[in-house]
Amino acid sequence: MRSTFLVSLVTVLAATLTSAAPAALPQVESTAPSGSTTTITIDNNFLLKLEEQFRASSAPAAPEITPYGDIFNPDDEDPSQTISDLNAGKCGPVILIYAKGTTQGGNIGQSPGLKFARDLKASISGASVQGVLPYNANVIGYLAGGDGEGATSMANLVIKAAKQCPSSKIVMSGYSQGAQVVHKAIKKLATSYYTRIAAVVTIGDPNRDDALPSALQAKRLTVCNDGDPICDGLPLPIGSHAGVEYEKRVAQMVSYIKARV
Repeated sequence: MRSTFLVSLVTVLAATLTSAAPAALPQVESTAPSGSTTTITIDNNFLLKLEEQFRASSAPAAPEITPYGDIFNPDDEDPSQTISDLNAGKCGPVILIYAKGTTQGGNIGQSPGLKFARDLKASISGASVQGVLPYNANVIGYLAGGDGEGATSMANLVIKAAKQCPSSKIVMSGYSQGAQVVHKAIKKLATSYYTRIAAVVTIGDPNRDDALPSALQAKRLTVCNDGDPICDGLPLPIGSHAGVEYEKRVAQMVSYIKARV
């Protein structure tokens, strides 16, 4: 159901971007777990509100909403949300390769990525963290089931970590669209790399019901808050999907990783 719904969203999104008039586009339906059906009309106003909700959900405090145009260009250059240990040549006992959520800046994003990285480093001496770039973490990527370029970048970082740091344990993780990127990146990896991956942690995962290859499924922690619409397959990054809500689960994630490295 989730994949069909997202395909429908991508279809109407394409119509939005090529239409000169702001008229409402065709409607799509989503069936909730309860069995009830919700009809959503996708137009420019919907996309603007969706961007605003993604930004609000990922900010640590009440954010100032940026212009609609930023839906296409997250600020990948923000140094306050960037950690690039692997690219700097660092090989810790554990290397966390992390994909940020939709509209987040830098290569880690604000929340929960920064707290996750900081607490992992505090808990495991010498741990390294590497955010995923290039990765266009915009709404279009989310609606398409995860940015393809981001998935390729993440797969390449796993390969780089495996070759550059032969003694390190690799952890793949991502929040929201970043979780989608994890799923896609794994599909790009040769199975020979699976033994180097100690854990997979997906947070606020739109694809939580999609199993990984068995060798990795056994190493997977899926963190989805109760009532998170994104985890339920609805494009509504509100409420318990907020990054600050997932910061409350960071201790669980760190403990899971520590037990497997």
